[in-house]
Amino acid sequence: MLPALVLLLQLPTDTLRLSAAEALARAAARAPAAVAATARVGAAEARVSAARAWTDPTLSAAAENVGAARAVTGESGVAGLEGQVVLGVPIAVGGDRGAAVAGARAETRAAAATRRLADDEAREALVVGAAAAERDATLARSATAEAAALRRFAGALERRAAEGRSAGGEAARAALEASLAATAAARRDAALAGSTARLAHLLGLDAGMPVVIEAPRCTEPGGAGAAGAPAADEASPPAALELAAARADAARAAARLAAARAVPDLVPQIGVRRTAAVTGLFVGVGTELPVFGGTRAASEASRLEAEAAEAERAGAAARLAAERHAAERTLALLEAAGQRFDAAWRAALARTVGAAEARYDAGEGTLAELLDARRARLAALDDFATWRAERRAARAHLARLAGRPLDAALLCDDLPPVE
Repeated sequence: MLPALVLLLQLPTDTLRLSAAEALARAAARAPAAVAATARVGAAEARVSAARAWTDPTLSAAAENVGAARAVTGESGVAGLEGQVVLGVPIAVGGDRGAAVAGARAETRAAAATRRLADDEAREALVVGAAAAERDATLARSATAEAAALRRFAGALERRAAEGRSAGGEAARAALEASLAATAAARRDAALAGSTARLAHLLGLDAGMPVVIEAPRCTEPGGAGAAGAPAADEASPPAALELAAARADAARAAARLAAARAVPDLVPQIGVRRTAAVTGLFVGVGTELPVFGGTRAASEASRLEAEAAEAERAGAAARLAAERHAAERTLALLEAAGQRFDAAWRAALARTVGAAEARYDAGEGTLAELLDARRARLAALDDFATWRAERRAARAHLARLAGRPLDAALLCDDLPPVE
């Protein structure tokens, strides 16, 4: 295992330790959007069952001559009543049921794609949040160490100035630099507090809960290469594209349903009718009369909605292709830039301040040169920490756009940290 992604400067005894896989699963399970999307998948599946059901029959009953039976039929009581009991069974002629089932199934696919999209977004947010917290922890450690070193250096110069062994101006300059470093360290600590609170929120924890996420090595089974990308055969269409396609299918099904409803349904009726004290079989049929044109307008509206949904699907495909190209280019540039952080870079980082201090102590270098060397080293440390976070974020973004699993491999990193 690589060193854990330590997200706080201190590790209290109640620190929660999670593997990268556990953290990703936890974030996805607790994301409000994912929870809501899961519920909507269940609702969509229930609507499929509802669409498959046949239309319920209708039962009607009517009684005539109530209170005047003898006057009308010459019979009193029930024998003198007239009326009917009729059972009606609606029959959809235009294919309403099939279109409704197709639409409900398309809505189910859209709900499933929405859930996958919410899951992917939650996982990407966790990768970005964990990388940002690790970056801020590294930056805070570097800034704190630099502030402490400058404070000691400024104190030493003040003592030398008091003893008359150095100019007082240099001690004052060092004191100012130490003050600036202390302020910068405070800002880094504040940024770390914010990023750790955001990470805890993504994991469904209290904001003050200390967390450590342990990242896998890129060479472990199931790990990833330098780009953090799984094999190509593990990819599937991006969730956003699946969602756009499902919505287009649902819109086409809605257009079919509107066209089917424009065809009047039949309602065969059968029952019994009693008239003049004689009971006989009642047979009839009913239908709607499409006189006012509302169904035609609804059908046209649904057809246009289907055209709009198809245009949106095509637009989503083009947009995702462009975003994926940009993400691939971004990650490639970051990987290329990472080649600079090699052994020679680490050696230069180690020598920079030491050489400047030696020159200053020997009287060959100036205080300004020494302070510049310290700033250069701190900037290099910040650049390295920022690059590691950006590379992890770029991996996660590309994985989501390419339809690849957002798993623990996205957090792997074989480059040792630099202190």
